[in-house]
Amino acid sequence: DMLLYTIERCAATTEALTLGRSDRMVAVLDCKNSASPSIKAMKMGISIMQAHYPGRLKNLIVLDLNYILQGIYNCIKPFLDPDTREKFVIVKGTKAKEAAISVHIDESQAQTNLLKNGKFSAEVDGEWFLNNVPFHRL
Repeated sequence: DMLLYTIERCAATTEALTLGRSDRMVAVLDCKNSASPSIKAMKMGISIMQAHYPGRLKNLIVLDLNYILQGIYNCIKPFLDPDTREKFVIVKGTKAKEAAISVHIDESQAQTNLLKNGKFSAEVDGEWFLNNVPFHRL
């Protein structure tokens, strides 16, 4: 499953880059040029994180969430535990996106579609990445 693989790779990279000092992950979900994830996919992601990675999510930064899912989030937000609510960062627009991401991700680790001065291309060759980049590296 690609979601589980991505979470595992994020955890390994986080631990490698911090030399074991941190195991908390920051995830970015960019909804601008793609369909937003389905409710089923979001439930699966939450279930996986709760069951196998409790306390490991530092922040989930959601970029350009569509208005329907934004409305759903706004309805459930008051019922979330304050600690959980603080983990979600939902932003729209270039300036807000840059501000939210730059707090958590250094330019040397960011793609150009996330930070203007990011060092990684927005285009990713998935097959090359999976076969040639060590598991604990970006």
